[in-house]
Amino acid sequence: MKHINKPAMTLALLLAAATGAWAQIAVTRTEGQNQWTFSMPESKVELAPTYFPRAAFSQQPAALENVTAGTADAIVSAGQSTQGTVKYFVTADANATAPAIGDGAWSTALPTAAVITDDVAADATAYVYYYIAGNDGTVNETFSNSEVQGPLSVTLLKNLYTATFAPQNVLTIPGGKATLAVGGQAASLGDPATVGNLKKGQSISITAASGYTVGTITLNGGDSEASYNEGSTVATFAMPQGDATVAYTLQRNMGTNMTVQMGDGSNGLSYSIKKENGIWVPEGMTRAQLLALFAVNDNKADAPKAKLTPVDDYDVQLYKINENGAVVGSPIASAQFDFAPGRYAMKAVTLGPSSMYSGETGLSNTFTLAAANLPGDIPIPGGERDGVVDADDVDNFFNLMFNSQLPESTDPTFVLFDVNNDGEVDIADLQGIANIANGLNWNGSVPQNNARRFNGKASQDTDKK
Repeated sequence: MKHINKPAMTLALLLAAATGAWAQIAVTRTEGQNQWTFSMPESKVELAPTYFPRAAFSQQPAALENVTAGTADAIVSAGQSTQGTVKYFVTADANATAPAIGDGAWSTALPTAAVITDDVAADATAYVYYYIAGNDGTVNETFSNSEVQGPLSVTLLKNLYTATFAPQNVLTIPGGKATLAVGGQAASLGDPATVGNLKKGQSISITAASGYTVGTITLNGGDSEASYNEGSTVATFAMPQGDATVAYTLQRNMGTNMTVQMGDGSNGLSYSIKKENGIWVPEGMTRAQLLALFAVNDNKADAPKAKLTPVDDYDVQLYKINENGAVVGSPIASAQFDFAPGRYAMKAVTLGPSSMYSGETGLSNTFTLAAANLPGDIPIPGGERDGVVDADDVDNFFNLMFNSQLPESTDPTFVLFDVNNDGEVDIADLQGIANIANGLNWNGSVPQNNARRFNGKASQDTDKK
């Protein structure tokens, strides 16, 4: 006998003939079911069925978790059987039923989250049916189809998310200090400050308005993968999978419409300094009062402040400059400034990522710190620089003069030797220094109220000059 296709049994019918021989008659099977049909002949029939066991699973398919809708990711684990081929049918319709076994809708491929073809802002459910198409082979190796099982209900995560933008300082996107774009297209914040219907990996950029920069960006409290353009005016990051909180800062760019000044901002201002206990201090002021003459002004019309304050808003770096205005050496932070004689300019600089300000201003107006011609305030080259002008200092200055080793006019200590303010260092300055060393004014007059200190050593040693 020949078994019919792949039934649960093979049915053969033999018809008795007049000669006593048996003949086969036609039997038809209903596709996908264990049902056979034949027409009863006008004679005796003999049924000779052959039965095949149903194919069984060695491992059932199971629903997978945390799969995003619309992706090509599998939504169930693979079923396994050595007795046939596992086939699947997936639908997003909760009212759908499984097709008949053998229908072309069944597939050997694992069903994926692509069954949800629309962008969804809420979790969705997929339904998976499955069965085993039994093996064909010899009687001992042939299995009939298993029954259809399922559906497995699989929850697919939404594929549209919301980003909430949380400013970390007073400069905000809603305040007009920056704009948003999603996928290169301008986007607006809702109320609260959110952007919805964003897909995983979608590009989001924050572009600072003119005069501002983008500071830090973190997503849900962790480090973001934001990238910045040169100048930090644009920051870009990819939307993560899931709703996100975007913590961001904007900063005022100190290099745009911001200036730092000393005093009234005029070039060439000069402030008198003197030495007390070996430390240079402003004459008639404290160090803090001189530092208070530093001011940073924000000239941008919509800036948050018109005048900034040190420590809270910025730091000041001072630059020593030569006669041509070129910077000499490294900048000095105001907190470490020694107020030594010289010509200076300065910049206001950011306090870093925590500051509301970024970058730095240009160099300010120049100013000079000039030592006052008082006893103890004239550091003679080669002398002890001990704060007291004595005979040794006068000797050194004599040697300086007679050996023609005068300081260069660009030397910031030049002004210290020009005691009579005639623009030159000459023998008249030598006499002025000698007068000061002996407790007189530089021109030889006696100070009022004995304000000048007499140095006995200098007067006693005048004969060796």
